[in-house]
Amino acid sequence: MTAIPLPGRGGLNLRIAGGWFGRLLRLLFGRGRLVALITLMMLLALRIWDPVPVEMLRLRAFDLMQRSFQVTVPNRVAMVVDVDETSLAQFGQWPWPRNLLAQLVINLHQAGAPVIGFDMVFSEPDRLSADLIAGALPGLDEATVTKLREQPSNDALFASMLEQGRVVIGRATQTVQIRRPTTPKATTVAKIGTADPLSFVFTFPGLVPSLPELESNADGIGVLSLAPDPDGLVRRVPMLFGAHGKLYPSLSVEVLRVATGQSAYAVAADRFGVRQLKIARLAIPVDQQGRLWVRAKPHDPSRFISAASVLRNVFDPQLVRGKLVLIGGSAAGLQDIRATPIEASIPGVEIQAQAIDTIANGLALQRPAEAHTWEWLAALIAGLAMIVLLSALGPRWTLLVVIAVVGGVVAVVGRAYTEYSLLIDPSFPLVTTLGVYLILTYTRFASEDRQRRQLRQAFGQYISPQFVAQISRDPSKVRLGGDYRTMSVLFSDVRGFTTISEHFKDDPQALTSLMNRFLTPMTAEVMANSGTVDKYIGDSIMAFWNAPIEDEAHAQHACRAALAMNDAMGRLNEELRAESMRDLDAEDFQAYEEAKRLSLGIGGTRDDKAAFATFLREAEQGYANAQYSVAKAYRDGLGVEANVAQAALWFRAAAEQGYAKAQRHLGNRYARGEGVEQDHEEALRWLTLAARQGLTAAEESRAELEDKLSQSQVIAAEQWARTWTPTVSSGRAIKLEIGIGINTGPCIVGNMGSDQRFNYSVLGDAVNLASRLEAQTKNYGTTIIIGEETRLQAPDFAAIELDLIAVKGKRDAVRIYGLLGDEAMARSDRFHALAAAHDKLLAAYRAQEWDAALEHQQTCRSLDDTLDDLYDLYARRVREYQADPPGEGWDGVYVARSK
Repeated sequence: MTAIPLPGRGGLNLRIAGGWFGRLLRLLFGRGRLVALITLMMLLALRIWDPVPVEMLRLRAFDLMQRSFQVTVPNRVAMVVDVDETSLAQFGQWPWPRNLLAQLVINLHQAGAPVIGFDMVFSEPDRLSADLIAGALPGLDEATVTKLREQPSNDALFASMLEQGRVVIGRATQTVQIRRPTTPKATTVAKIGTADPLSFVFTFPGLVPSLPELESNADGIGVLSLAPDPDGLVRRVPMLFGAHGKLYPSLSVEVLRVATGQSAYAVAADRFGVRQLKIARLAIPVDQQGRLWVRAKPHDPSRFISAASVLRNVFDPQLVRGKLVLIGGSAAGLQDIRATPIEASIPGVEIQAQAIDTIANGLALQRPAEAHTWEWLAALIAGLAMIVLLSALGPRWTLLVVIAVVGGVVAVVGRAYTEYSLLIDPSFPLVTTLGVYLILTYTRFASEDRQRRQLRQAFGQYISPQFVAQISRDPSKVRLGGDYRTMSVLFSDVRGFTTISEHFKDDPQALTSLMNRFLTPMTAEVMANSGTVDKYIGDSIMAFWNAPIEDEAHAQHACRAALAMNDAMGRLNEELRAESMRDLDAEDFQAYEEAKRLSLGIGGTRDDKAAFATFLREAEQGYANAQYSVAKAYRDGLGVEANVAQAALWFRAAAEQGYAKAQRHLGNRYARGEGVEQDHEEALRWLTLAARQGLTAAEESRAELEDKLSQSQVIAAEQWARTWTPTVSSGRAIKLEIGIGINTGPCIVGNMGSDQRFNYSVLGDAVNLASRLEAQTKNYGTTIIIGEETRLQAPDFAAIELDLIAVKGKRDAVRIYGLLGDEAMARSDRFHALAAAHDKLLAAYRAQEWDAALEHQQTCRSLDDTLDDLYDLYARRVREYQADPPGEGWDGVYVARSK
């Protein structure tokens, strides 16, 4: 079975069986093909519906054919006598007297025009007839009135002229019935076929006829409407109209019928619509609604003869001899200006003339009734071909197929148009082909892009997101090698992680969850401060700055990240504390919260008693850190009366949970007999445990004890330490502590590893030193230690010099600093006081002024009791040097014995 993802919220999978049927389904529906198939079906349904936008797209394609493949009309059949602006200027405004029109007919007949068609409707009597003037002008004498009324009317004169020659006049259509219904005379029509053409042609409520005396003397009467398409362009001229239950021919049809001497015409229709209109031997192809596709031509001034020149009989008779003459107007005031696919402005009478030329020369365009079916099937085949080919060939090769299909369709359609006058729509098959191709290409691109983003996101969990972005932009960077640059490197580690792991030895999932909760905010702070996480090593984090993106303030960003990591650790511990306190009863919890509130002090100062209450509550809950703090409080009498026995008890409680600092203190108390009975063997055991966790001070105390014990006692202590396991506190109370080391210096950064697998990482002596500095945080009792170069590049942070130390594995001594806070803390009075006292301590210590050094360390301790372990270290060193001075050549360098 194969799962195919379908679009939709939350995703949807289709389970498809194997075998040939499964392969067929995967071929049709996989990799976005289902979306493309749905799109194809929607397009095909749209074509069946054929709304106006689809129709307009088709018509625009036909317009392009008309413009691209212009055909020369071999024989101009129709001419136009134009009532133009010149004619109106010479003979007055429109409408002209009918006797003037009669003269126009006489002159054209005399010049040899066989048939004349008026693109006009004469529905009202001529207002300039003599009899009408006699009744309209007041003050005329009776003799004049009688004489005027004896004159024949202009309409009668015009009617007599119509009778003498072959003339066709017009009728207009009515979209709304505005007159009493009449049934104008209709030309005889022979209906051929299985359907009534009247049900297909344009039908109107009524027609506006010309005057009866004119219609009775005219040889033909044609309807003048041009029926433009929805966009206002005239592409098809209706040959037939329906009104009053009868068929009526257009002006062009009547002119041709009169010209051929026929008394009737024939119409063929079937269930699909009108097929053909026949006048004598002229077979006129029309569309289903009886419209003629006209071969549109540009406006041709040579076709036009000014009506003024005809009336003055100053035109060339050869222009109209043997021609079908249409009389119409191009003057703007006559409002008979239309638009075609070729011309934006052309007289309506010229379109009628082009229709006559199109029919007479056999150039009528044809739109087969089956064309819709052909185009629909072509779109279906092309769409399915795209769906199959894109999967088989891919987008690039399929694009060549698309280009070939487009070229083939254009060639076939062009040939059908030029050689057979057939109108086949290329737009719908092409739009369908391109649409399906684009949908498939887009869905493939979207799918691949989604996969790339998922891969990039997943890859970004392992290496720097910035480096992933660089690889995306420049894949050439995926190669072994590196760049040399100055960088800041950070190492962090959880204190006592081995002991914490012991707490969760029966629940590894809980340990994993805890580490994820720890690593997530630590990583976030690194990345929020422009850092790159290199790797995780268990509970440890390695990160660096100034690569892959250059960062001039890399040392400052590393320091800021370290401080933020420490703050995030505090927030995590608050969450862990709250979770462990959930089982307290309401009274105990309220007391705890009150003690916690008081521990914040007033005005930012710490109240020792409130702090002790908080530590005691946490110590009772099993927090080793808090037990260690309570022990120190009993030792120093802070917030509680000093009691060395109680101090020893709490040191032991923390030590038994694996807290290294408490183990060192407990070992020293057994060695000196402070609060416990002196026992060198017990002291050696606890100091050995602390030394195994990397405490240099414990290692030094342990070395002193070994001189007082036998070799067998030393071996026994080591065996005891190897088999010792910490006590797991009830409730699994956990409080995490971290150490962070930062160093700045020249490094090599790049892809390190082998040809099979490599990692974007950093190498160099500065990296090794950063790791050593992190390890020293537990010896100096500070959370963050930075190197000398880091301090030089981040001078505005609150930091104090810790020591001049030669770390293990290095001969040269380096100055190390404890990073205590940010720029705001560095500007505080409290820090200035601490920094001044601390500098005096270091100066006295390096000058071997031991009493002054002890005095200064007490001052420093009073200014910041969070640095107790640091000043304990200096107090112990001073006492050792008092007993065994280092000598005059001593340079103040401390040589570390462990990492």
